[in-house]
Amino acid sequence: MEKNLIEQALDAVKREMPENVARHRLGPKLGNYPSFPYSRGYMQNCDCDGTGPDEKFFMGRYLYYPRRSLLEWLRERMKVIS
Repeated sequence: MEKNLIEQALDAVKREMPENVARHRLGPKLGNYPSFPYSRGYMQNCDCDGTGPDEKFFMGRYLYYPRRSLLEWLRERMKVIS
């Protein structure tokens, strides 16, 4: 059951995101991906600490995450509370 809840939440996030996600567009207040729980500032801090998603690339001055890598990173941080 726990796995189902996590997978359902990840599916909701996945439906909102394109194949490559711009870090500067992340954040609940921006409304681009309302199901994604972390702000771009938090993601910047994680990248700086080396705890962010494994895969990322720059396009111009903007950092992007492949959706697959971002969702895997998010899956590692999720847990079901009963």
